[in-house]
Amino acid sequence: MPDDVNDIVGTLPPYDGHITLERLANDEDHLYQSDNGQDLVPDVRPVSEGNPEIGFIAAFTLAVVTS
Repeated sequence: MPDDVNDIVGTLPPYDGHITLERLANDEDHLYQSDNGQDLVPDVRPVSEGNPEIGFIAAFTLAVVTS
């Protein structure tokens, strides 16, 4: 997920109760960096603008080669 979405989600239950966990930002994640992670981050938008507790919608564009 994009870092800004992860930051918002981290403020919501149940994640807001995880005070001992430190989240790794995408630019600090070696797998994200080495495997073109920026190409794997979905487009994300809130279900209801201004109400992140309702949820998010994420979408990928995907191509499948069958031969």
